[in-house]
Amino acid sequence: MVLFLFLQVSIESNLKVEFAYPSVNLAALDPGFLNPASGHGLVGMVANPAAVNDLKNGEFFISVSPSLSTNLRSNFLIPIESIGSLFDTIDLPVDFSFQDHGHLDFIGFALRRGKWSFGLGIMRGDYLKIDLNGNADLHIEHEIEFSETLTHELIESLPPGEQIPVLIRLSGMGDAGIDVSGFGRIKSTGIILNSGVHEAGLDLGFGLQVEPVFIDAELSGNLTGGLKAAAEAPVQSQSSDWLVDAQFSGEVHDDSLITGSFKSHLSGFLIRFSSGVKKNFRFLDLGLSYQYLLPTKIKGSYNYYYLYPDTIPEILIDDDSLIVDTINHRISGTGKIIIRDFPKQRDEAEADLTNPIGKAHGLYAGATLKLFFLRLGLFGGGLAVPDGSYLRLILGGNLGLKIFIPIEGTVVYSYQALRVGDLTITALPVIGANVGTNFKIKNLHLYFGLGVNSTLGAASFLLPEILEGKKTSENIVTIRTGLGYEF
Repeated sequence: MVLFLFLQVSIESNLKVEFAYPSVNLAALDPGFLNPASGHGLVGMVANPAAVNDLKNGEFFISVSPSLSTNLRSNFLIPIESIGSLFDTIDLPVDFSFQDHGHLDFIGFALRRGKWSFGLGIMRGDYLKIDLNGNADLHIEHEIEFSETLTHELIESLPPGEQIPVLIRLSGMGDAGIDVSGFGRIKSTGIILNSGVHEAGLDLGFGLQVEPVFIDAELSGNLTGGLKAAAEAPVQSQSSDWLVDAQFSGEVHDDSLITGSFKSHLSGFLIRFSSGVKKNFRFLDLGLSYQYLLPTKIKGSYNYYYLYPDTIPEILIDDDSLIVDTINHRISGTGKIIIRDFPKQRDEAEADLTNPIGKAHGLYAGATLKLFFLRLGLFGGGLAVPDGSYLRLILGGNLGLKIFIPIEGTVVYSYQALRVGDLTITALPVIGANVGTNFKIKNLHLYFGLGVNSTLGAASFLLPEILEGKKTSENIVTIRTGLGYEF
């Protein structure tokens, strides 16, 4: 029997959530990045390959978003009556961090050759990473009870061959430490190759999108602990022939009691063929884009192991001050029982993983009404594998004013999910609201936008109330920047 009584606990833990929605970021610079009717050149060729045809000679574009975060600290009261604590609860402080992960959102180059236009771009995909780190220093009371047999090998003064069954109880104060760390992450990057041509009054486009996807997860933990040397160790003889009334102390050396690790890695490619059409009327722009997702597989592996105490280890006895009376069959005096290096049981497994994703068809449509200085657009669409293994959905609208410089506002809902076995892996669904402007200085095209999203908004307004936490830093409005060069 092993009993642990928690007397004092010092705990530190933190949870960090990093996320990114590059398509929502880009919509802050120009709604054409998401609206198939409003794209022009590199702006919007991901949503509609026909947009690349709206090009003079050539164009270069790059967009970057900085990282911004909201941090808060909260305390949780965990009930522990069931494990024998002297307290009813443990106070668990947790530091939360929610970061809109900044990076290069998009970079691209387009070129016209005759009546054909060609574009090449690299776009960051939706991103989610969750980091967990925690450690605890526990001041605890141990009680370990086990059966043992005293022999000549343990107590040198005992006659060879003599065996005395005893019951040993080790109890005393000690310290233990717990360390836990891990992360889960999904990320992707899209490579886009498009071509476009103007025929019969229509902008037509054709493209290929290759998106490598990476899914990683790791978790490790370790529990260490030991008794102080002053622990009491009553020893009760189970033999009718021997009396054991010696005074024993006990010592359990620090040892890694439980340790384990889990690792998993999956990767694959999402390959889409796309085609699109765009028509500009005097007061109305219309756009339609079709995507076909090739059947593919997400492959990888996982492995785990954990070690835990199997049995009480062999003991050592410091018998320098023990008195063994072999005539009266009595052991008296003082001694010390020493335990070190608990025998461990190891459980482990590893396996390859393969998750098929079937073919799918996707459709995206947009319309933009142009009334003098006012622009009003609606767009939406999605791509779904019938068995639910992959889903991509975008819905939104934009409102623009063009006076001296254009001012565009965009609201968009974005969701993407990938199912691996029975587990759905998703970037956090998001609602984003953006406002931005862009203007030209000769051949330079400057883009600037501000945005808020539901993830960072929830971290700033809802979670502090739900978790009864205190914000230590706050950022709500995120910044988007872009630079284009036309030639």
